[in-house]
Amino acid sequence: MNTGCEKAGVECGVRIVGKPDVHGTSRTNVTVTGESYARIGRPMVAQSALSVPTRATPSRPSGSNGSGIAFRLYLLAVFLMPLQLELAQFRGVVESRLPPGDLVLAAAIVLAPTSLRLIRHPLFLLPVFLPVVLAFGMLLAIVQRGYVTPHALRVKFLGALILVAWCIVTAAYARAGQATRILRVWVLGMAVWAVVAYIDWRVVDFIPFLTFDEPTRFGGMQFDVNNAGAAYGVAVIVLWRMGGELFRSTLARTIALAICAAALALTLSRGSYVAVAAAVFVLLAVTRSTSKDLARYAGFVLAVLVVGLATGFLGQALQDFANRPDTVSEREDLTTEALNSFAKSDGLGIGLGSQLADTHARLDVSQQGGGQLVHNTAVWLLVEMSVVGLAYLAAMAVLPIQVTLRMRAFDRELALALLGSHIVMLVASLGIEALYQRQWWMIIGLAMVRPGESRPTEAPPAPTLTRALDDHDLS
Repeated sequence: MNTGCEKAGVECGVRIVGKPDVHGTSRTNVTVTGESYARIGRPMVAQSALSVPTRATPSRPSGSNGSGIAFRLYLLAVFLMPLQLELAQFRGVVESRLPPGDLVLAAAIVLAPTSLRLIRHPLFLLPVFLPVVLAFGMLLAIVQRGYVTPHALRVKFLGALILVAWCIVTAAYARAGQATRILRVWVLGMAVWAVVAYIDWRVVDFIPFLTFDEPTRFGGMQFDVNNAGAAYGVAVIVLWRMGGELFRSTLARTIALAICAAALALTLSRGSYVAVAAAVFVLLAVTRSTSKDLARYAGFVLAVLVVGLATGFLGQALQDFANRPDTVSEREDLTTEALNSFAKSDGLGIGLGSQLADTHARLDVSQQGGGQLVHNTAVWLLVEMSVVGLAYLAAMAVLPIQVTLRMRAFDRELALALLGSHIVMLVASLGIEALYQRQWWMIIGLAMVRPGESRPTEAPPAPTLTRALDDHDLS
């Protein structure tokens, strides 16, 4: 006969045996083994202060010491993700850009190395095979050129290991019930750093390392305005679908949404606008939106247009669009040149980093700001890594969509937020090199949750003798 302890998956040493007495009625004997005294009342899950949170206590990821030092460092890294530092002493080492969030993430991994662990999920194939695909690209570079460029080794290959770490560590904490908390901290970071960057951009110049290639466009604390636009687009989609869960206060989520939407508008990034619009259409297509919902969305868009016209922002934005440098023809030339190089390789690919090396031979890239990579993720992967790179991008495009669509069965709002965010990055990748955008890998990591893992739940009570007897019907 099973006891409550056995139902919980723990052997507590309680044995209940029913025997007839002399009057023919049932009699129950309870026997407690000697070993059970040491086990009764002991917690079911043991954790250290630095360990990764388990499902038993997801709301307290690292035991009794608050949220744990490693998890707090990880959240700090997420908060710092939108921040990039331009330091002259790092020029030539990491392209002069130092993401402090990566350093904090490394510290979190050192304190909790178990956060980098194997996760049984289809999306786990993406971070695992990313270094393999890039290693194939370096092999192609050796075959085609006879060497691997320092940029390919340092920035592309070793830099990809940071992306792998972001994805796997995020998945580990998300599967412990911290997905909503991670998104809350990231959105908060996007809003806070946008305000700081705007003050430096328009009010007072107090950040010496923060410069923009186009003074009329806002890029937050990032140096590529189009990359910043994609990140703000993701933040807008997340706040749209999960604002009520991320912030209990209506005022707080309204302010966060207004800041991220304004920052997105100020980027003047046409690709980001298209990506957000595509995500909105996809989410409306997969949800059963009522006429009332559609009317509310239309009213919101109308209100934004009215505010834009009233403040003069819309007119100024149209003028800035008209006065922007002709970057479209330049991008077309880069794409044509890259495809010609691919054709000359007989379809094998020119190797990782070779496309940038070719522009070094044609232009002085150090004087051009290093922006001579083809602005299309699919074309870049095809040209440098042939069908292997293109097949990897196809998997990166399709697998998260399939997973998030199935996720709607157990966490609808999180699934829709991640699906929309993935669509933003996927569409934006047609105009930027999006593979190395950290928020995309964070999204993929968050999508690795299973039913019952996306939300924090209370730990089951520890088995005791009294509870075992109460859970069992002795009558």
